[in-house]
Amino acid sequence: MGNKYTCNEILGTLRSMQVTLLPKESGYIPSYRRTDLTDDLHKAFGFHTDYEFISKSAMRSIIKSTKTEEVKK
Repeated sequence: MGNKYTCNEILGTLRSMQVTLLPKESGYIPSYRRTDLTDDLHKAFGFHTDYEFISKSAMRSIIKSTKTEEVKK
């Protein structure tokens, strides 16, 4: 994403990107407002939580991959 955003802007945006668990635990939908920064994050990392339904299994995979990345560092 180049030098378009500061680390604090990116971290703040990531922390505020909330999703809502749907009834009957079928999956998640976004509950945050799209911005240029969220759109750039989606492009850079290949996920689109702003308009995609996220199944519970997909969310588990996303969470697992973030924990795996931490271990690799």
